[in-house]
Amino acid sequence: MKNQKLLHIFSAPQSVYYFLDKQVDYIASNGFEVHIILPDDGYFSSKIKAREKNAHLHFIPLERKTSIFADLKSFFLIYIKIRNIKPDILHLHTPKASFIGALAGKLAFQKNIIYQMHGLVSSNGNEVSKGLFYFIEKTTCTIADRVFAVSPSLREFAISNKYCKKSKIKVIANGTINGIDWKNKFNLKKINYKNKYLSKTLKQSNFIIGFVGRIHFDKGIEDFLKVIKKLEQANLPVYSIIVGPNEIKPTIGERLKALGLHHFENLKVIDEIQDPENVICDFDVLLFPTKREGFGLVAAEANSLEVPVIAYDIPGVRDAIENNKTGKLVEYKNIDQLYNSILEYYNKPSLKKEHGKNGRMRVKTLFDQKLVWEALLEEYKCLLKEKGKDRGLEPEQDPEINLPA
Repeated sequence: MKNQKLLHIFSAPQSVYYFLDKQVDYIASNGFEVHIILPDDGYFSSKIKAREKNAHLHFIPLERKTSIFADLKSFFLIYIKIRNIKPDILHLHTPKASFIGALAGKLAFQKNIIYQMHGLVSSNGNEVSKGLFYFIEKTTCTIADRVFAVSPSLREFAISNKYCKKSKIKVIANGTINGIDWKNKFNLKKINYKNKYLSKTLKQSNFIIGFVGRIHFDKGIEDFLKVIKKLEQANLPVYSIIVGPNEIKPTIGERLKALGLHHFENLKVIDEIQDPENVICDFDVLLFPTKREGFGLVAAEANSLEVPVIAYDIPGVRDAIENNKTGKLVEYKNIDQLYNSILEYYNKPSLKKEHGKNGRMRVKTLFDQKLVWEALLEEYKCLLKEKGKDRGLEPEQDPEINLPA
C-alpha cells in the first residue's frame, strides 16, 4: 500500500507547534505521509524538528506583514514545493498562508484543497469589514474544495456573511483545532507546582484575574485594562496577570498610565511561555475580552483547569464557553458587564467553583483530542474517495485506536 501524501501549510511556526501536537503521529499511523510547509523562526521551528519525527518539514519564508516582493517569492516557492511533493490533500492554515497556498495549489492543478478557517481577520465582534481581507478570505473559500471551520458559530457567521457556501463548510467533531489535552497538559492533578509562576502567599491573599494571548487590541487588552481600572477604583484585593507576547505600541506600562492606572505592584506581565497551564491554574477567573476568535482555545483550556471564563458573546467564543454554566458571556464592548461578572464571581466563591468544574466536564465531553483526530481522519478518507483517489487506506480495525504517546 502506498501512503497518501498530506501537505499542511502554515505561516507561523508556533501554530504548527500548538495545533498539530500529537495529531501528526496519529494521522501518520493511519496511512498518511505528512508534509508541513512553514517558516523557520529558529525557536519554534527547532522544537518542531525535535518533536515531529513522523513529518517531512519544508522551510519557506512567509512574512506576516504584507510585502509584495516577499509574498511573490513565497508564492513561487510554495508552488514549486507543491509540484514536487504532489500531495493527495493540501491542508491550509492561517489566513495569509491559506490565501497564498490556495492560489499556488490552483496554479499547480492541485485537487483536494482544504482551508482550515481558524478565524476571520475581516470580522470584528459580530460585524464584518468588507475590504481587502474579506476579499482574500472569501477567495480562499472559493478556491478550496472543503472549508473546516473551528467552531459551529464561526461556520454560521461565514455562511450568513457570504464567505462560503453552506454545502462546502463544516465543523470537525464539536470544534477546536486539535482538541484539548485535558488528560495531561490541562489537568490540575498533573500540574508541576515547582514550575508555577505565582507564590502561594499571593494566591491566598488576592483574587487573581488573568489574560492569556497576544497583547494586541484585537485580543481585547485595552478592555481588560479598563476593567482592571474599575476594580482598582473599587479597592478590591485583585491581582492581575497578563501572559503573552507584546504586540502593541506604546508599551503596557504607558497604556496603564494613559488609563490612570498607577499601582503596578498589583499587575504582573509575563512574556510568551510554553506552559501557560502553570499560570492559568492559579487564576480565579480568565477575563477574555477578545474582539474576534475562531474558537476561543484559551477559554476552553482554562475551563479544563476548572477556571471560569468571562468573555464577549461573539462567534467562536460562544462555542468555547457555555453561558452561566462554565462562564459568563456578555454584550460586546460592554465594560460594565465584564466588571459586574467579575464581581459576581468574587462575591460568590461557590458559583466560581461550580462553573469551573462544569467547564472541565464540558471540555472532557466535547473537545477530547481523540474525538477530533478520528473525525479529521474520516474527513480525509471521505475526500479522497469522493475524488476517486483512494488507493487502499487500511480501515480501522477497532474504534478504540491506540494513540501514540
